[in-house]
Amino acid sequence: MTDKELRDVLSKKEVIFSRMSPKHKMRVVSILKGEGERVAVTGDGVNDAPALKMADIGIAMGLSGTDVAKEAADMILLDDNFATIVNAIEEGRAVYENIRKFIIYIIAHLTPEAIPYVLFALFKIPLPITVMQILAIDLGTETIPALALGVERPEGDVMKSPPRRRDERLVDKAVLFRGYIFLGILSTVGVLFAYFYVLNKGGWHWGIFADEQPTGTTGNNRDILRDCNHADRQCICVPFVKKFNL
Repeated sequence: MTDKELRDVLSKKEVIFSRMSPKHKMRVVSILKGEGERVAVTGDGVNDAPALKMADIGIAMGLSGTDVAKEAADMILLDDNFATIVNAIEEGRAVYENIRKFIIYIIAHLTPEAIPYVLFALFKIPLPITVMQILAIDLGTETIPALALGVERPEGDVMKSPPRRRDERLVDKAVLFRGYIFLGILSTVGVLFAYFYVLNKGGWHWGIFADEQPTGTTGNNRDILRDCNHADRQCICVPFVKKFNL
């Protein structure tokens, strides 16, 4: 059988070969890898060692396998049960996806933490978030939910998706775009909208700073407003003066 004929046979959905020599096993693995397939080979004998070594992942039998097969394999199946392979693949895919979710969650909060400081420096708005608040987010509300993603159960369709590409990385452009751009910008818009809404309801308007008095506040409020770190224009308490009649 020529390579073209073998390639046509291997392109079918289900193919069974029997009584294959080590040379033929390596030939099948070579053609499948040449077609861009992810090849897993199981075996327990000495004759299976070359194919186990050549495959993307070689799986040797732990109970009935020879020492040569175990040395050539990447993974040893301790119970010799092929169903365990399916469970291992499902668990591996779940771990991979959970790590990606963990990374996206971690980097998604960086954009809404950085943009308020940029707006504060460029447009002289009251500082929306302080350093202590950032530390509270990083050390408190971020860590525990992120760790929870690491033990999330596999998705229902995790085994229906095809294998990942050979050149796919754990942190790729899609992960960075979703974390920094999509979720980051979405969170930034939401929190800044709520922030300026509260400012507006509290009497703040564009261009007012700590040494100015919002409309509707009493004369005693001026001294309080000046305590809001006027040197750095960190007058976060401005919108709350009117609300609580300070």
